[in-house]
Amino acid sequence: MCIGAASGVEYLHSNECMHRDLAARNCLINRERVVKISDFGLSRTGTHYVLKSAMKLPIKWLAPETISAFTFSLKTDVFSFGVLAYEIFANGAEPWEGCTNAEVKAAVCRLPPTATF
Repeated sequence: MCIGAASGVEYLHSNECMHRDLAARNCLINRERVVKISDFGLSRTGTHYVLKSAMKLPIKWLAPETISAFTFSLKTDVFSFGVLAYEIFANGAEPWEGCTNAEVKAAVCRLPPTATF
């Protein structure tokens, strides 16, 4: 499923399309086990987009720059793909399960911890 979803993202990005809502819930699998990306309601053409007004967003799948500055790019889709891969390998578990939106924002946007070794 990861390879199929990655191929779909590659196709979208080669056509300068940002999906902006990549998640397992938006991937369909047909009988031949081909993955199709669906739900293009938040998608935009181009390689960069800044959200101009507040809207409800799926925070658990968003990149740090999207959470902090409402900036979307092809790179933020790649971050969301990483969360999608987590969903796949965790047998459908929701990312950040049990966390509030504020807790997710704090965890995703904080600086990497300092190495202690």
